[in-house]
Amino acid sequence: MAKMAGLLASAAIGVFLVLCGDPVVNTNQPKNDGDRSQPRIVPTEVAPVEIATAASSLKTAALTPVINGQSLDQHSDIPPLNPQLVECYRNLDRAIRQLSTVHSYTARWVRQIRLYGSVRDEEHVDLKVRHEPFSVHLNWLDGSQQALYSEGLYDGKLIAHKSRGFASLRPVWRLLPESRIAMKDSRYPITQIGMLRLAERLKQVVSDIPLEAKLDVSVTRSEFQNRPAIRQYVNFGSPAVQSDYSESELFIDEETMGLVSITNHGWTNGGEGSEFIEHYRYEQINWDARLTDEDFDEKNEAYPFAR
Repeated sequence: MAKMAGLLASAAIGVFLVLCGDPVVNTNQPKNDGDRSQPRIVPTEVAPVEIATAASSLKTAALTPVINGQSLDQHSDIPPLNPQLVECYRNLDRAIRQLSTVHSYTARWVRQIRLYGSVRDEEHVDLKVRHEPFSVHLNWLDGSQQALYSEGLYDGKLIAHKSRGFASLRPVWRLLPESRIAMKDSRYPITQIGMLRLAERLKQVVSDIPLEAKLDVSVTRSEFQNRPAIRQYVNFGSPAVQSDYSESELFIDEETMGLVSITNHGWTNGGEGSEFIEHYRYEQINWDARLTDEDFDEKNEAYPFAR
């Protein structure tokens, strides 16, 4: 099953995240760590967020989503699956096919994660993603840091700049994406960020669920960020079925098939309980960004890496 999953060095990077995508979490902030331990998925409390309507680069024809068994593509090949997850699988497959037609996009990326036993505050990041070659640029809106990764460049390393704290004493950090320092403040490496990589990962998760597992699954037409969406909710029932996650809620934009939000909970008390572990969402998406090599060049004068 796919896992969802020196002093100067340890202080270095609060920088490196990776998308997984999530629906919205209950945003009423708890008053103490005890209260923060169990935020729940609350699909009716999704905060409205603007998404750019321009989507001319998306090829939407013949990619009808699957909802309640309707509009299934009977000719698509699927592997043996848990029957409760067939609709989820086909929706993810359509999302992958549609997102693969997108050259690049920009978005406001929001994440909130549990690390080291505590739920952290939301982080708001300006995000650039290009699919071929896979490239990512991240710029935290609080001005604290930037990160850059481009497949095939920089010896396979991400480049990061911290503008605050002890780590800022080093102007530029060059780190392997899955190294301990790069992963210090993230649940996934930078190489897994973006809606397409998320859809591919979730499709594998669905494929790995035992065929006979008893699940609680709901695939319904909903709304997210004031736009029609497909809501996919799965309660995995037992750590024996899915060891990393107890329940997951995903929102897929019905027009663009973008995975605009995902929220995951994990197991506690040996599988007897559940707690919030991560939430990711995309706002202000521009599907027609047409990013170039300059957007992922460390020498770009708009970036702090060459200073």
